[in-house]
Amino acid sequence: MKLLKEIIRKQGLNYEGRMLFREAVRGVILKDRTLLMIYAAKDEEYIFPGGGVDAGETYEDALAREIYEECGARLLSVKGEIGKVIEYDKPDKEGYDVFNIISYFYLCDVEPDFGVRSGISPNYRWRDSYEDT
Repeated sequence: MKLLKEIIRKQGLNYEGRMLFREAVRGVILKDRTLLMIYAAKDEEYIFPGGGVDAGETYEDALAREIYEECGARLLSVKGEIGKVIEYDKPDKEGYDVFNIISYFYLCDVEPDFGVRSGISPNYRWRDSYEDT
């Protein structure tokens, strides 16, 4: 998959030390000129819906689960690969020197008239593709 960007979130990381690795998937979902985005309160930014891939889970299964968990939408199809982003950060977990996450981005179709799943109050919205974050 094409590398879109490599991001170093914290300077001075010990790349020779112990690395915590995670894979994630993100769904890029379009409706007219808008993108489905999730508000991540921790970083105070809008991100594409998605999340970590669990052990034994395919990327498509992880996309379907995460999109449903975050915004109540059912994944209809994965239309294609967009690319990947590799990030390095300070780990939250003790005993590691570097947190490395690779996020794989896919163009997706979801059910057209989805609503919020019972018991979930996600912070999602359709954002104009030219809107500032």
